[in-house]
Amino acid sequence: MAIDLGIAGFSLQPSPVAYFARHEDPSSLEAHRTWLACFVALETSSISIRRPSPVQWNDHHRECLSQLERQGDNLDLLLCQIVRITCLIQEISRELHLCDLPTFVDGNRYDTYATIENLKSRVDTWAAQVPSCCASSQTLQVWHHVAMIYLYEVVLHTPTNKSLFAAPFLPGRIPVSDYPKPANIISPVKTGLEAIIHHCHGLINTAAGMNPALVLNLPSFCFAPTVVYALFVLVTALVASTDPKSTYSQFLVKDQFRIEDCGLTLQSMTLLIKCLDPTMSCWTSRLFDATGWLENWYNDYSAILLRYEETLAME
Repeated sequence: MAIDLGIAGFSLQPSPVAYFARHEDPSSLEAHRTWLACFVALETSSISIRRPSPVQWNDHHRECLSQLERQGDNLDLLLCQIVRITCLIQEISRELHLCDLPTFVDGNRYDTYATIENLKSRVDTWAAQVPSCCASSQTLQVWHHVAMIYLYEVVLHTPTNKSLFAAPFLPGRIPVSDYPKPANIISPVKTGLEAIIHHCHGLINTAAGMNPALVLNLPSFCFAPTVVYALFVLVTALVASTDPKSTYSQFLVKDQFRIEDCGLTLQSMTLLIKCLDPTMSCWTSRLFDATGWLENWYNDYSAILLRYEETLAME
């Protein structure tokens, strides 16, 4: 639709039937703001479902971003920073092949971590230049956390489980047996696992501390799925690190994941959202309500794990 409105730049031309319905001033701040918002929406959806983005970052995006940063207000500057971290997420996805499901990137190789460190340096550089008027934005903090989770997600990948990290994030898709079990683990893996836990907790806690009205007003297809994704990755890391058969268990213990705390945090957040949206007419409400699977799943998993450990102790 944005392309047909004529606000996508010369490289993306409107279809013939939409030619006479173009935006009157495609060079206006409103047009640039809208096109950048479309970019965020498209990129967020793309990585969530793990499909390559059909529209890559180009010169027109840069022009829109530059003009909005020069002439926009503080809200425009916040949008620009969301766009910038979204660009970095696109780079993370491309360089680590997150949306290229047949390509396996081994999280237990030093060359993989060389790529990760390079990407992390870019994220750190971005974080250092965030304007003071945007630095306290919880929305922006959530995007920062999700970028870091994407960055280290490969530590949980196997040649056959990558597709499970795509939406929908359901308990039945948790790779309870298909997780990495390298015999000789390189030292950066521990850093990666700890970073995943830290940023999953950070994202969930930051989102839960936001004004519920703001959460409801943020785009349902962008914001809420990132919180559910963080929960899914946290639980996947728990499984990969606590199964007695796991070689990752030497680095992490069950209590580090604080799953019970995360469950209570999400329950409290869901109740506040339901107060504002009692009929759950907003998809954001439905997505947060769906996190209720965590408590039952965790109780069942803990019981299974306990029985398994008792069986091993008797052998």
